[in-house]
Amino acid sequence: MKNIVMLLLTFWLLGVLWSAPEDLDVFIDFENTTGEDDFVIGQSPNRVRFIGFTLQSTNDPDLSHSGTKSLIIETGEEGKIIFERGVNLLQFYAAETNGEGRIELRDKNAFILHKNGVAVSLPTSISPQVNPVLHSFIAFSGDLNDVNDLNYTNGIKTISLKNVSGQIALDDLGFSYVDGPPNNTLYEDFENIFSDPQFEDPENFTLGESPITATFTGGLAREIGVSRTYNHTFPYGDNLLSEAAWGVYNGTSGTITFETPAAQVQFYASVYDKDDGEIRVFDSHDNLIGITTKIPNDISIEVSTDPIPFYDINAIDLGAPDGIGKIEYINKPQNSLVLFFNYNTIDDFGFTPITVSDQHNIPDEVVITGSGEIVGTNILHPNGNIFDQVLIIGEKVTLRADNGQITRASFVDINDDIVQVEFSGAGTVTINLDPDTLRGPATPRKYMQDIAYVKGHPHVVLSGADETTYLSIFTVGPINAEDQTIFIPGEDYDAVADISYIEVINSNRVGGIHSANARFSNDTGKVGFFAPGVEVAVRVLIGEIDAREEAIPYLLFGDQSFTVNAAYPGLRITGGDLAQSNGKPIIVAPGKIVKGGFDALISQRNIKSDNTLQPARNINAEFVNESGDEVIIIVVENSQ
Repeated sequence: MKNIVMLLLTFWLLGVLWSAPEDLDVFIDFENTTGEDDFVIGQSPNRVRFIGFTLQSTNDPDLSHSGTKSLIIETGEEGKIIFERGVNLLQFYAAETNGEGRIELRDKNAFILHKNGVAVSLPTSISPQVNPVLHSFIAFSGDLNDVNDLNYTNGIKTISLKNVSGQIALDDLGFSYVDGPPNNTLYEDFENIFSDPQFEDPENFTLGESPITATFTGGLAREIGVSRTYNHTFPYGDNLLSEAAWGVYNGTSGTITFETPAAQVQFYASVYDKDDGEIRVFDSHDNLIGITTKIPNDISIEVSTDPIPFYDINAIDLGAPDGIGKIEYINKPQNSLVLFFNYNTIDDFGFTPITVSDQHNIPDEVVITGSGEIVGTNILHPNGNIFDQVLIIGEKVTLRADNGQITRASFVDINDDIVQVEFSGAGTVTINLDPDTLRGPATPRKYMQDIAYVKGHPHVVLSGADETTYLSIFTVGPINAEDQTIFIPGEDYDAVADISYIEVINSNRVGGIHSANARFSNDTGKVGFFAPGVEVAVRVLIGEIDAREEAIPYLLFGDQSFTVNAAYPGLRITGGDLAQSNGKPIIVAPGKIVKGGFDALISQRNIKSDNTLQPARNINAEFVNESGDEVIIIVVENSQ
């Protein structure tokens, strides 16, 4: 029997908001999408619906922020953007040609507008040349006393744009979802129990629409009243909503049955007395697969000053690939000491059916945004891996990977090597080619191929990664190419991928980074591996780091890295010496911390893609924290 996982709900710091929209979990620049009047981007449960807009190219530089396309609303019309799941962080650029217009944000209940969710008198331009206003919002920071957020505990669900006297343009939409129950296909906070017809019978009711439904029996959807510790959400607008939850009375049990088995179920649960409740989880074949009696006494964000734990029940983790069929909530006979309150409660309930279980696919296409052409799908490699092939055709592309597969993206680097970026697991990868080095598309100079590649010097960003996420960067050479006829006899190949840096954002963990066949270098900005606070589960392989002129070298990641028992773990420098052309030390720890994300690094040999041996070298680098204090790193030479 497996215990049910309870997770701590963590909240974004407000400081995250002041990044760019493209740094959030989902970014849409609208360049490669089409639509008019009423259209959807993405697949359930990650759909975003656009109503009343025309998605069009514009010759007016004031009406687009990046590229040439944006969402346009004409005079007198209104537009609405509806998110299928609750959004916590939201950013976009919007302008109205006459300096008028109005923006309104609403949560799922859509009753009361928060003053921080309204913007009027929009700017007249979103051109990057005028440094336009970036509209930035946070649904809920985790603190009810925070005056900067919206107190939308279930997330932002709707953006409305109205009062248009000229034209409104919206571009570069970025957002990150709420962590927890609102981040599901179906979500209910029970705040609207007195006016929502689905609660006409509060003892036996069904949430959702067939075939995605959850039926509640044996309990009662009820107002909690004075016993506020048993209700999680804060109803914004007390005259319209209720502090309510689903309760199971003393000595009875309630059941939640899923019409389509659930891949994931998340909710908050509470009891008055310790060990007075029990939650049981059954698979779609009615087998008991999970049980817990560890249920907290307080789930109220109004009362508690600490993050509130929620239950995260995952079918795969519980060994039920066919999904969760039902959940039972038992209130044991012990009487509560609270007068007239003998209920165990569940609040903020969300679930995702087994058919749309992958929360990382935003949207479902391999190419999410940017300039990428899918040139092959479900390709079986001789090593047994299955991959989708993307050809980068512009400055930037954001990609995801199908479950159990690899997404491979190709371009030519500044030394004319064909470079492959391979990505698998959770999250997204964004490949940004430096516009000053961007060339093409054109056929590669050093290969006999009739394929047009763009050429440039990239930096690579991982977002939404976890321990399943792996990134590899390498060049195409005789030792790894299936087609040996593409190489020009006598041609001199650099055979090392040239990039500037890899960055990991919006993530706590990543499986591994394999860039043994890569050289990190640049004259400005970051160089190397920049992932502050992000733990690496298995390994980091880096060929070389070389910061030139004003560039700053990094080997920065979380201090609990390399804990998974696997072959060739740890940080490994493969053929490089880490000597920096500008003489700067490598930053390996944040702030004034004198311990890096690694205590030791391994210097080992490598073989370039042209089959040239690179022996292990002496490491000639200084290591410091961001304050400039020395950090001691042990160097181990390994011939393997």
